[in-house]
Amino acid sequence: MRSPELAQSFIDAFAAARNFGELEDILAQACTAAGFRYYALTQHADFKPRSKLLRMHNYPEGYAFWFDARGLGKNDPVHRASQLRTSGFRWSDIAALIDFTADDELVFAQARACGIGDGFTVPGNVTGELSGSISFAVGVGEVIDHDAIQFARLVSTYAFDRARVLSGIRPFRQHAPITLRQRACLLWSSKGKTDEQTASIMGISRNTVLAHMRAVRETYDSPSRLYVVVVALFEGTICFSDILDA
Repeated sequence: MRSPELAQSFIDAFAAARNFGELEDILAQACTAAGFRYYALTQHADFKPRSKLLRMHNYPEGYAFWFDARGLGKNDPVHRASQLRTSGFRWSDIAALIDFTADDELVFAQARACGIGDGFTVPGNVTGELSGSISFAVGVGEVIDHDAIQFARLVSTYAFDRARVLSGIRPFRQHAPITLRQRACLLWSSKGKTDEQTASIMGISRNTVLAHMRAVRETYDSPSRLYVVVVALFEGTICFSDILDA
């Protein structure tokens, strides 16, 4: 039985990983500790030479070559199912999660031919970024037990998040923080409110709204409010739920 303490030791190790080499070594160790043979931490895209996208795995070379030659980074059934889930899922359940096609069955048939059996995938989807996931798989004829699934659930998110930080995908705290009043003005602007409407809603003058928005644009070094909204969403200063909330 894989204990919570063992999972926590890997979570701590992921957090301390200083580079991709260390992260992949820890991921390989976690894979073995969980009782799996294979792992894949990846963003869902078609990979080309010198690509800067996240990808690390130990799948058989023949399968990886076959997969890439067919440009399956976006259309792989595991990846498609990941975009519809927030929690982990077994590959044996995928036919019930997506519009499963003959081409999808071919992907799994090729995986089995290369020695890859059933698997378990944890989605790694972050708004504003390419979707991604971490998958663990056993060999053909092997069974994934309950403990292995729970272990994978516990450690996968931490591994994916550390990979994102190491890759610099999202420029965390690139800009200085804005004030609460500036953020409120930015939010009302993102909802399509005019300066006059924002002033009325907040109980301040239009000139004050203009001053707040000017300060926000200066912080983000852009004359465009639309650009500021996009970057603020990307950095987490505001959220889509803030904008869409009536």
